[in-house]
Amino acid sequence: MNESLRRRLVSVPRTVAVWLVLTLLFPLLLGLTVAVDLGRWLLSRKPWMATRMLLMAWVYLALQAVVIGVAAFQWLASLPFGRAAGERRAAWAYRLQSWWVKMLLAAMSAVLGLRFEVSGDSAVAPGPILVLFRHASIVDNVLPHAFVTDRHGIKLRWVLKKELLADPALDIGGNRMPNYFVDRSSETPETERDNIARLGANLGADEGVLLFPEGTRYSAAKRADRMQRL
Repeated sequence: MNESLRRRLVSVPRTVAVWLVLTLLFPLLLGLTVAVDLGRWLLSRKPWMATRMLLMAWVYLALQAVVIGVAAFQWLASLPFGRAAGERRAAWAYRLQSWWVKMLLAAMSAVLGLRFEVSGDSAVAPGPILVLFRHASIVDNVLPHAFVTDRHGIKLRWVLKKELLADPALDIGGNRMPNYFVDRSSETPETERDNIARLGANLGADEGVLLFPEGTRYSAAKRADRMQRL
């Protein structure tokens, strides 16, 4: 049994189970979070946080379940078609990623009240391009696809940390596209570097590579630590 299969035999049932449990307990949890947020608001006029986090958690897990189901159906449907099926799955992965991002951004905008303002993106197309992204929050994970791939038609090859393979949607979808999951604890960092470099090979006018140079979410303390190491 290969590593990917072992990982998915754990992550997929776990994710679906957590979503089902959250769905069954949702009315109770909603009542609790509303009570908490109402109390916080009455005492100190703090914005409603717990209820919004509960709603976003349910939406995220529900989208995970949909992606898992669609990916499983595509895999079963493509079994008789060999290599051509792999290319077809990659094309479908981009479409599924676009849908996933749109649903997440719609939920974030509705539940969290997020609004986005983009300027200077006329430089994005045509490719090939290298996108260096500041990692300030978990919302950053969907912005490159929304504002580079969907808006300008640039298909990005992502450099991601290997820990994200625990997320089944990123694991299944991300490995159907020419991305690379970096092992930051590797004893052969030159191998990781070379694998990242290969993403830049043979890029077309509608392609690019995405890097989060900091390798983690930004903070002043983390920046100071990295600068000291350098």
